Amino acid sequence: MDKTLQTVRMGDKGIMDNTINLFFRAAADVFITHDGAFNLRPENSYDFYTYFNSFSLKKWRKFTTVEKLFLEIDISGSFYIDLFGHYVDGDGVVQKEVLGKYFFDSYRRQKYTLEFPYDSLSEVVSFLIYVVEDDAKFYGGRYFTETDNERIMPAVSVDISETGDDDLSLRSTRILKQLCSNPEYKGRLFFRDGKKKTQNADYLLHIDPNAYIEDDSIKRICTFLSFLKDEYKDSVLSASVLDINRRNVQFKYYGLTDINPENEAGYETDLNNWDQVILNETDHERKARGLINSFYYCIPSSFLKKTDLPITASAFYDHEKYTENNGYNIVTLNGICAWGQESNVIIPDTQNEEKTEDTDELLSLASKVLLKKDHRKGTVSYDHKEHIQDILFQDDCDTDEFIRLFYRSDDRVHMINNEVFPLKRDKWYDFSTYFNSFSLSKWKKYTHIKRVFLELELSGSVYIELMGHYVDGNGNMHKEWLGNYEFYNDNVQKVIMPFPEDINSDVLAFIIYARDDSFIYGGSYFTDISPQIRKKPHVSLVTTTYKKENFVVKNIELINNQLFTSNKYKEAFDWFIIDNGNTLMKSGVERENIHLIENKNVGGAGGFSCGIMHANNYKKKPTHIVLMDDDVLFSVDSFKRLYTMLSLLRDEYKDHFISGAMLEMEARHIQHEDIGYTTELGEHRPCKPRYDLSVWDSVIRNEEIISHDDRQYAGWWFCCIPATIARNDNLPLPVFIRGDDIEYSHRNKAKFITMNGILIWHQGFTHKFSAALELYQVHRNDLVLNALGRYSSDIDIIKRMKILFREEICKFNYKGASLIADAIEDFMKGPKFLMSLKADRYMKKQQAKDNKLTDITSGIEAMIEYETLYEDKPMTQFQENIYKKTYNGHFLPVTGFKSRIGVIPYGWGNWPGKQYMASVIYAIDDYNHKYVKYEKSFSKFKSLTDRFSRLMSEYYVRRKEISIEYKMHAKEMTGMDFWSEYLRIE
Repeated sequence: MDKTLQTVRMGDKGIMDNTINLFFRAAADVFITHDGAFNLRPENSYDFYTYFNSFSLKKWRKFTTVEKLFLEIDISGSFYIDLFGHYVDGDGVVQKEVLGKYFFDSYRRQKYTLEFPYDSLSEVVSFLIYVVEDDAKFYGGRYFTETDNERIMPAVSVDISETGDDDLSLRSTRILKQLCSNPEYKGRLFFRDGKKKTQNADYLLHIDPNAYIEDDSIKRICTFLSFLKDEYKDSVLSASVLDINRRNVQFKYYGLTDINPENEAGYETDLNNWDQVILNETDHERKARGLINSFYYCIPSSFLKKTDLPITASAFYDHEKYTENNGYNIVTLNGICAWGQESNVIIPDTQNEEKTEDTDELLSLASKVLLKKDHRKGTVSYDHKEHIQDILFQDDCDTDEFIRLFYRSDDRVHMINNEVFPLKRDKWYDFSTYFNSFSLSKWKKYTHIKRVFLELELSGSVYIELMGHYVDGNGNMHKEWLGNYEFYNDNVQKVIMPFPEDINSDVLAFIIYARDDSFIYGGSYFTDISPQIRKKPHVSLVTTTYKKENFVVKNIELINNQLFTSNKYKEAFDWFIIDNGNTLMKSGVERENIHLIENKNVGGAGGFSCGIMHANNYKKKPTHIVLMDDDVLFSVDSFKRLYTMLSLLRDEYKDHFISGAMLEMEARHIQHEDIGYTTELGEHRPCKPRYDLSVWDSVIRNEEIISHDDRQYAGWWFCCIPATIARNDNLPLPVFIRGDDIEYSHRNKAKFITMNGILIWHQGFTHKFSAALELYQVHRNDLVLNALGRYSSDIDIIKRMKILFREEICKFNYKGASLIADAIEDFMKGPKFLMSLKADRYMKKQQAKDNKLTDITSGIEAMIEYETLYEDKPMTQFQENIYKKTYNGHFLPVTGFKSRIGVIPYGWGNWPGKQYMASVIYAIDDYNHKYVKYEKSFSKFKSLTDRFSRLMSEYYVRRKEISIEYKMHAKEMTGMDFWSEYLRIE
């Protein structure tokens, strides 16, 4: 039979983000699905080598009869799983062992059992899950052992006898009563009156009424005692004490005092750090003189029966008979813990050592902020206060993920008059978020700032922690605690807290714990800097729009009401809206700083060229020009942060582009891209993963500075370009739409700055696939960029087009394949064709060649398996060979083959397994609930492949000649004379 030793825990839904790493480590967030599973994102690792989910193998094998150890996980999806362990070698260095690597692929829920090898050195073992593709669902897991006999749990008497915090005491009692009524523990775990002697109990489990406990710790204690070896039956099992305000911090007393007080191991342990998880399990072979904390421990009843003493904590703590004969063994285990406040941790006065107390230091203009611990000291003196970044509060958050871009808490805040942020008693609020953390390393690198202060306007009673995070050279993340403060005042006052200068942190933040109902009226980060350093930039915003009135009007209201109400920003910004659709009314748009320019429909390239010329010719000459899309939502604070950065920018970065991030409008916490790059096949991809920015460690990793090379570019949804570069003689290339921003970055050998909080929200590209754009426009323009030498020589655009042409042919999308051929044909017409093109009319002509989608009917609906729509079917090697050689059956006779129907997603993607030997394929646009039907046609196939072969032959003969021609006209195509004539601008 098997016996569960420890379950895998994922943490509570409202858990503090500085505590998530006690359960698992991942860059992507985890959420609970409708069937109770935890959703794991594709291309993400989930590391369970943590305080709660690693397994203390060495201690279990030393103190108990457990020998074999297994891991069982309940999961569905395609994933790798690594078993691994850690141990501390003779030099005190933490070493890692890989104990097994496995791959599983099943979209049905299954339980997998894996065995840890017996002959490993590891003291602590755990596992890691890497999700390969699509989401995986994790239903749970456990560590277990095999045993010949049913293990009988010893009788455990529970004592919560002292008075304490009513809420905590009632909570503990409720948890214990529920556990005592559980059939597994009934009759073996029970309450006793604390004033009576223990009767018929093997162990006394004492729990302080001020302790915040969880039933999982009690279950682990009971299981551990069930397997205890006889030689250790008189050991005391002591729980660790974690700080109730900073859930990841353990008071580093190990629940005991060493015989030699000089061996005390320090003050605190940050259990978020993976190395502390193994070091915390180090067996010190200690004999205790007494328990330092009275929070939570399990005493053998043999001690109590010998002394005939009451079983209260103070009696056990004080009586000498418990500590005679060199004391008794103490056992601690990761995961057996309680949370409490430092004031409740009893520190005995061993050897009459002189006690010292931290001296509270005045650090606030309000005279109410006190330094609680002496681990970080500072002063608030400064000469010139320069505001850098506001603390943002949002009241219209429509999802939990969106809320966590601003703060994290198990309390949903509803602001008062959209201005005051109320804090509830006994609630924590974590501001290590996308909008409210501070990007220290980047501000120090790119600007002149050195010191940073946090200013908050508060009333009430709060506890504040300053903290920071950094990523080391091995990619491991670390946390620093940078200051610990208390504030209490019923009146509204400003408090200022300095961040220390001698720190490693890349990103700064803070946590607030409300001891009573309190309020925040505002806050900011600021620096101390000489006014002589500060510049006065003037920024021209340029938006090209085509029939996107709803977005433009909404953003005008935001800019007017939240930016231009301030004289500081009103003097610093002008906004030029280039209306290519001529659908906006000047009377409804134009303001003192907002200018509407009517323009022909000349695409994004023509609109931005028009905007750059108008900005440069305006009476207020810009120092910088920001190019922005129209179908976006603004974060007004982005403009404020941009302005501050430009004001303090170091001269060595004055020519850098500042690239704002694109977050998805449909999922406002997901980042699509901040900088892009071009692959060797000419595909355009984000440089960073698709970060979920509601997760705190994604916020930190998103601040990584990507190395600059000749493949990177900044998208023009939000791109700030110095006016020394965005000149009238250095305008975009006339490619109408797609690729103008890529070409401009490459042409100007741009280097980039990105920063958390500088962004827009953009409509996603996934659900608006247009073959005229993606197959024709993108590829024609990429060939032009390649001819101009904008791409490095190792990028092969034509190879990608060959692959894509074949893929579209094999799915019978002949119209799509034809558009790829059009792209090659039009490219070879040369720059004169591009410069003379009536782009809007020609684009409509190409769009007319695309497939027309229709609404999904009930008959089509019956064929669609939505859960597996984006999964391909496996093929044998024989099938793959036939598929490739015959272009999916185009060269095979229809006679003798059963008619097959394929169902695939519409748009990008290759699905050979689903398309194999089909005669009809239905491409499903599941987001818009539409479809298109592709039918196999040998005549269309023959006509298209013949045409493509002719074009390829011509391309290879003429490509050098055409490339020279494009390069000869490069300056003309991007100059003011051409664009003025093309746009009819005087």
